[in-house]
Amino acid sequence: MFCLFGLIVAPGRTNFAQTSGKPLSKQEVIDLLTADLPSSKVGGAARQFGISFQVTTSVEGELRDAGANDSLIKTLKELAPKPANKPETETPVSPPVAGPPILMIQSHPGGAQVYVDDEPVATTSPQGRLKLSQLSPGQHSVRLALSGYQDFEQQVSLTNGQTTKLEASLQSSKAVVQPAPPPSNPEPAAGQSGVRGTLGFLFRKAPEGERGVVVLAVVPGGPAERIGLLPGFVVDSVAGHDLTANPDVMNALSGHPPGDAVEVVFSNGVATLKARAVVAPISIIENLPHFRVVHDHGPPAPNYCMGEMLIVGRSILYEGREATSPSGPSDTVHHLDFQASQIAEARKNAVYMAAQGAFHIRTRNAQNANFILVGPTGRYVRPDPVLSAIAQAMARR
Repeated sequence: MFCLFGLIVAPGRTNFAQTSGKPLSKQEVIDLLTADLPSSKVGGAARQFGISFQVTTSVEGELRDAGANDSLIKTLKELAPKPANKPETETPVSPPVAGPPILMIQSHPGGAQVYVDDEPVATTSPQGRLKLSQLSPGQHSVRLALSGYQDFEQQVSLTNGQTTKLEASLQSSKAVVQPAPPPSNPEPAAGQSGVRGTLGFLFRKAPEGERGVVVLAVVPGGPAERIGLLPGFVVDSVAGHDLTANPDVMNALSGHPPGDAVEVVFSNGVATLKARAVVAPISIIENLPHFRVVHDHGPPAPNYCMGEMLIVGRSILYEGREATSPSGPSDTVHHLDFQASQIAEARKNAVYMAAQGAFHIRTRNAQNANFILVGPTGRYVRPDPVLSAIAQAMARR
């Protein structure tokens, strides 16, 4: 036996390093307990020298196995050194995830139809602005089309998290938009001033046995619209000229230059109305979007007719002029009238004559008409200008 720290300990049962007064380690406390030293004595030594360990659940189990009682466990927990404050580790900050690429388009003029990789995506605002944020990164072909203007096309490279700006100045193209009015609106005769005038509506003769002419379309902001004419109304007379006997508005306006007021008698299907309309310059007709197209009559026989397509407000009119078939000329020409509210879809064909740039107009009652746009040289061209004009008509309120 020998004496250590004033304690009587059996030789060979301990390996203390406490001669220098260092705090007791866990193993030294266990050795004291297993040397049959009472818990009270071990607690006294712990209070005198302190301890160098934490009394965790597992350590407490080891001490109790060595003979520690509740009082000693409580003492050791009170004497256990406070855990050093661990320096706060900075949470690694992940680099910000880049957002999708953004394409900002500015067109001059506004209202242009925008195609990305030959798919229509949107139309620029009246001020020409458009923001696209749904495109994938990488190379894209961007094309802008507007009736009366040459297509603008440019390649862009988009990168996640970056904004790419594209400015497109569209050049006027009189080769596609024809200034001449269609046959359903005969060119008015010049008045006494030599300046031609119009009331700004297009028509066809009423069916056999019915009065007047049927309104097909009215020019936005023109005289006819201002007096309340709408597609489907019937005009009986203009300036006292009976249109039933002679459906010729040209003669009716003869001698009435722009600025003259003439009486118009018309029916809305419920009542017959009279209004005075001020004759407008013929330029309101000449500047309407007007396209030369081929219409495919469809099965059973392969027949076609060449004609004009005119976009007037929310009306799309096709007037066949010359019909042909694979075997030669044909007598069949078609006259088609579409109101924008009736159109379910107007787009480039994906299969039928797609290589030639064919497009179709499908109505809400599932009628379908196929067309091909003809360029100034007589060759088929891409239908984007006419589709853009139709899209604008459908968007008009």
